[in-house]
Amino acid sequence: MESFLNVIAPEVRETIMANHLNRIAGKAAPNRYESLMLKRDGTISPIELTGVLISWNDSPATLNIVSDITERKASEEAVRFMALHDNLTQLPNRYLLMERLEQALAQTRRSKEPLAVLFMDLNGFKQVNDTHGHDVGDMLLKGIASRLQALMRDSDTLARMGGDEFVILLPRVDDRAGVETLIARINETLQSPFLFDSLEIHSHVSVGFSLFPENGDTAEELLRVADQQMYRAKKRSKNIL
Repeated sequence: MESFLNVIAPEVRETIMANHLNRIAGKAAPNRYESLMLKRDGTISPIELTGVLISWNDSPATLNIVSDITERKASEEAVRFMALHDNLTQLPNRYLLMERLEQALAQTRRSKEPLAVLFMDLNGFKQVNDTHGHDVGDMLLKGIASRLQALMRDSDTLARMGGDEFVILLPRVDDRAGVETLIARINETLQSPFLFDSLEIHSHVSVGFSLFPENGDTAEELLRVADQQMYRAKKRSKNIL
């Protein structure tokens, strides 16, 4: 067993040894489970272990069958990524946003730190599609996503809700002034036109936001208030792409 443990990643050796000892002692132990293998080059690979109780030299022992599941795990991760991310921009989609928003709310209820949700909509996006075609519209969305992502902290989430709507989750924010500062930075980063070959596209967004807990206690309430505030900002806006 000692030689076998040498090819197992250090962080899972204790679990594998416990399963081995339970099995040879006649106690409950999983017959098949996922683990990690340590390769000769020092890299870690996912494996599936199948362990069965056998008799070896008249003593109980474990026969372990190791299967490399690197490709399977990569395929599973790819499917999960596609399910939780927008296909065009590769940003988190509505489902992943809601998952992170619920987690952030649970954390902020314990820490009492403010939380903010920003809802953004592009002004005149339909005109871009109608005038220049959907390919240009798609490039514009990807360009906007890239510029906005550069403004995010590691703890923030920028998500595409669909169409020309984006949402930013700020799990930790100083106060209302901090949110307004970010909105100013968003407007500033979008001032420069997007260049697609010889085509120059100007982009502007309308932004609304909500704060926890003053504007709502649930994810749905915070998104609804931010969405309403965005539409109010859109009515006031005179920016045209």
